[in-house]
Amino acid sequence: MIEPGILTLIKKIFNLSFFLSSVFLLFVLLYIAILYITAKEESVKKVRDHLRLILIGLFLVFLSVFIPRLITLFFEIRIF
Repeated sequence: MIEPGILTLIKKIFNLSFFLSSVFLLFVLLYIAILYITAKEESVKKVRDHLRLILIGLFLVFLSVFIPRLITLFFEIRIF
């Protein structure tokens, strides 16, 4: 069995990485939005592709939090 102190440390590291990746993705999203606003017609497609990738990344980051919570809720398995 894993000690509770180690589980607490893992949970804090996970929460910190979630927060940092969310902040990073939001800043990149803001940067891409500014590029989209100021883009010329030939580079709009490139900016849209980047925007789509950023939104997919943000969605995956949020899924990484909600999937363990759903497992905990439905199967009553204590992950954290």
